[in-house]
Amino acid sequence: MSPSRKEPDKEVPVDSTVESPVEPGNEPGLSEEEEKGEGSVRISEEVIAQIATQALLKVSGVQPASPGLVANLRLGKKTSGGVRISVEEGEMPSVVVDAYITTKYGLRIPDIAWDVQESIKKTL
Repeated sequence: MSPSRKEPDKEVPVDSTVESPVEPGNEPGLSEEEEKGEGSVRISEEVIAQIATQALLKVSGVQPASPGLVANLRLGKKTSGGVRISVEEGEMPSVVVDAYITTKYGLRIPDIAWDVQESIKKTL
């Protein structure tokens, strides 16, 4: 075999039952605050909207609705690429994603809606 040819990569099975040799709570590099679970991370609604828009674009036959249509429907909320995000505060805060889409003619709307929901849920 010539030195310029490379052997094709071989699949290596992955064992998902491997346990970590480090005990939980003793991970190297964690500060005391991180170990206790204190602190919080806040992600802006615009960032969530951009991520949801990217997920929406992964679904075949779907495009975000035109910005003019979404702007008329937004009711004071910022929109990004056919996606409107609202955060509902409370005991268990939640994020609501409204996706406004256009589809190719002939596609089944219930199937498209399901695919869009699943894509956005997996990505977020």
